[in-house]
This record gives sequence, structure tokens and C-alpha cells, in this order.
Amino acid sequence: MQVSNIVIVINILSYQSIMKKIIHSLALLIFSSVAMAQNVGIGTTAPTRAGLVVNSKVGTIHAIFGDNTSGVSIESNWPGIGFNNYYSGGFRRPLSPGFVSGMEMNPATGLLSFYTSSATTNTGGIAPVATRLTINPF
Repeated sequence: MQVSNIVIVINILSYQSIMKKIIHSLALLIFSSVAMAQNVGIGTTAPTRAGLVVNSKVGTIHAIFGDNTSGVSIESNWPGIGFNNYYSGGFRRPLSPGFVSGMEMNPATGLLSFYTSSATTNTGGIAPVATRLTINPF
């Protein structure tokens, strides 16, 4: 084989290697942009209203962030947010020892209520809560 033929073979192999890298890079770019555009659903196969849609719950609780500490619960049927508590069995129960508070909205009346506990309660106990402020939409 002559030197010129060897140079041509090396150039072709080098060109193929570069093209493979370009094709792999483009494929990765396309795949990652498609993957980042996906919504995530828990309890649903078609999450179209938000990036994360949760249609699964225990009682009225859809999510608890910080189950092992003074966390936050996200609730439905009346929608609400519990700070260091969750709603279970008709009562507010602390996620960790201490006070609890939160807010809830009555979709039938539009009333938005804020509640707090009057005493500290142990984890999982029944927290004595009272409504402290209600906002009337009318």
C-alpha cells in the first residue's frame, strides 16, 4: 500500500469518527430537550395542567414535604396547606412535636381561613386548633 493510500484511509476513518461524535451529540441534545419537556404524573397518565400533577391521596392529603420534621402538607376537599400538620380522621395531627397552623379554602363559599393551635402537641396527636382569621370574598 502506498503512503497516499494510507493517508486517505486515515482521513476517512478520522472523518467517520468525527461524524459519529456529531451524530451522538445531536441525538443527546434532542433527547435531553424532549425529556426536559415532559410532565410528571402520580395517579394520572396524562399530566397536562402542570409539570407535576398528583391525583393520588391518603384521606385528604396529596403530599407531605418533611414527614420526619416540622413539614408542610398539601390537602384537597377543602384545599389547604398545613404547617407542621396534616388532616386525618377529622383532626389536625402534628408532623413533629409543637404548634401547628395552616390555611384552608371553602370552594362553596369562597371563605379563606387561617388556623393555629393553642398548645403544643406530640407527633400524631390531636392538635387543638381554632380559626384565627377568615377572609370573606364578598
